[in-house]
Amino acid sequence: MRRPIEPAIRQRDRRRTVPASDRESPEAVRLPECASLRTTCRTDQTPRRYYDPGDDWGAIGGNIGAVSDDIVEQDIGAEDRRGLVEGVRRLVEEIEPVDLLERGHRAEAMSWLGTTTDVFRRTSTPVAPVRHLVSYFLLIDEKEGSVLLGDHIKSGLWLPSGGHVEPGEHPANTVRRECFEELGVDAEFLSRVGERPLFITITDTVGSADVHNDVSLWFCLSGSRSMKLKPDPGEYVSVRWWRYDEVHDTEPGQFDPGMGRMLKKLTEIGESRCLA
Repeated sequence: MRRPIEPAIRQRDRRRTVPASDRESPEAVRLPECASLRTTCRTDQTPRRYYDPGDDWGAIGGNIGAVSDDIVEQDIGAEDRRGLVEGVRRLVEEIEPVDLLERGHRAEAMSWLGTTTDVFRRTSTPVAPVRHLVSYFLLIDEKEGSVLLGDHIKSGLWLPSGGHVEPGEHPANTVRRECFEELGVDAEFLSRVGERPLFITITDTVGSADVHNDVSLWFCLSGSRSMKLKPDPGEYVSVRWWRYDEVHDTEPGQFDPGMGRMLKKLTEIGESRCLA
C-alpha cells in the first residue's frame, strides 16, 4: 500500500497546486510563525528558466565572460583565484552528461570558466557578476527514495537547498556552509557520488530587478526522514520530503527546471551501480 503523500506545513494559505491527498503528518517539518513573512514573502517572486545562449546579457548587466573593472578586494590573491577556478573547471569536466542539454550546459560552463576568474557573486544589488557559481545540494533518503525540498520564499518554487559560492570558496565547502545555515545539520556527502557535483545546469533567474544567470553545481548528501532539521525561516515557508514519483507526478513548474532530470540521473546511476 502506498504511503499517503506527506504534506507541507505552511505558514499561510496561498494558491499552489498540491496533491489532493495532502494532510497533517508528524513527519512534516514545521517552521515558526513569522508575521513579516505573511506580508512580504511573495512580493518579489523570481521565476527560473533554462539559460538561452541567445540572451543579450551585455544589455542587461554586463559581459558574462569578462572580468569586471570594479572587482572589490577578495579573500584570496589572483593566483589562488585562478587555481580555484581551474579546480572548479576540472570538476565540471568530470561530470558525465545525462542528456544533450546537460552536455551543452557543461560545455558552456567550461568555456566560461576558461575565460574568466570573475565567477563568484560579489554583490547582490545589483547582482555582479550577472553570471556566477551556485552550489545546490539534495538531501537524499536512499532507503525511502526521497529528497528534501524547501518551499523557497523568494522564488515561490520547491527548491533544493544551496546558495551562491562565496569569493575564494570551494563549491563543496559552500554545500557544507549552506547545509548548516539553512537546515541546521552537518553535510554528509553521498558515498557513491562523493564531494563532487553530479549534475550541472545553467539557469536564468528572471522576473525581478535582480536578473542573473546561475551556473549551478548539484551535489548529493545523505539524509533520512528521521533526522532533526532546523530550517531557516528566512529562506523557506516550509520544507518536506518528496518521493521521486511525487516529483514526477507534480506540475514541473513548481520546481527548479532541472529537478526532474537530476532525479532521473540519480536513479540511473543508482541502478547502474547495483548492476555492476
